[in-house]
Amino acid sequence: MSISFKEKLIEKKVSNVKKVIMVCSGKGGVGKSTVSYALAKAISENGKRVGLLDLDIHGPVEQLFFKVKKGFSGSKEGLKPIFSDGLKVMSLGFLSKDEPIPIKGKYKEEILENLFSEVMWGDLDFLIVDMPPGVSDELFLVSRTLSKKLVAVVVTTPSLLSLSVVRRMIKLLHQEKVKVVGIIENLSYFTCRCGEQVKPFGEGVEELEGEKVIGKLPIDPKLEEALVFSKKIENASIFWSSIKKIAVEVVEEIETYFS
Repeated sequence: MSISFKEKLIEKKVSNVKKVIMVCSGKGGVGKSTVSYALAKAISENGKRVGLLDLDIHGPVEQLFFKVKKGFSGSKEGLKPIFSDGLKVMSLGFLSKDEPIPIKGKYKEEILENLFSEVMWGDLDFLIVDMPPGVSDELFLVSRTLSKKLVAVVVTTPSLLSLSVVRRMIKLLHQEKVKVVGIIENLSYFTCRCGEQVKPFGEGVEELEGEKVIGKLPIDPKLEEALVFSKKIENASIFWSSIKKIAVEVVEEIETYFS
């Protein structure tokens, strides 16, 4: 199947990006955007050049994690992503602020293609794409145009409801021939002062549809403050230490797959 002019532009803009990690979830509310940002931050601190693209047009939130006062700039060559916290970042949230973006149909598709085809990422080891929840046009655009350098990380919670939806997401990724490097189970547990580990959403799983759970993230009561107010995720030490370990394993899985 032939690709469009816009899709050729997308390929050109990411030509110097080595690998693209699509962070997906079957449903909203599982912490996918938090995991996307934390994963990008942790990988960059391991010496990699990392970009973060918020592709959730209707509910962008990645901009909330950065101390950014001015928007991104552009030229006839395209849009220059914001550099903050060691990452190259692009999100419509930098433009829309708290205003809704009520678009659909062909207009949504045009904005999506323009956003993806106009950003000048430059040289990156990894571009992490925070996908909107569920099955959407965004998923098919990314899988179609970036298949040669694309992998997926799937985020879920241990709840049976979330797992049932994620199961369908993984089946779809298999159908689209997108390599799933692992499942991240968020909100998995918390540890009481007595040392007992509590799992409020259930036991979860170790694998799903043949894909392994690559890591389980704890509930950290300091995470909201660290992300939104202090803008310093390291302050949520319980969460941060866990995501750093997961980031190492994600990179190792990707390097093994493409070797």
